[in-house]
Amino acid sequence: MNLPRHSKHPIDSSVYNRMMHRPVKKLDKIGEIRKAIKDVTGADPYMDPSYRGTKYVTARQLFLYFVHKHAGLTQDEAGMLLCKDHSTVVHAVKNVNKFNEIETTYKENFDKIKLLINN
Repeated sequence: MNLPRHSKHPIDSSVYNRMMHRPVKKLDKIGEIRKAIKDVTGADPYMDPSYRGTKYVTARQLFLYFVHKHAGLTQDEAGMLLCKDHSTVVHAVKNVNKFNEIETTYKENFDKIKLLINN
């Protein structure tokens, strides 16, 4: 799996080494999550990590939430996938939980993604 690199965020070599030695099953799960989010939202979470369009920000936040909560990656590992740090993952999880409570469309998309990755 090729991990994106971004000049503003050097990847910690210890996290990178742990990530590269993950079981293939975890890497397959990450691919399933990415595909589910892309299918439901119409946005690829790997699209330019610095682009701030709402559709892509939402896709990245959902991706970080699911790879952390459902694929079992640490916050550092999840953030590394998008060249972000652990605080971005904390923020993403907080936002996903908040929007799930207040926006029905967001909740519907969240549930569709969850259903796709659990099958």
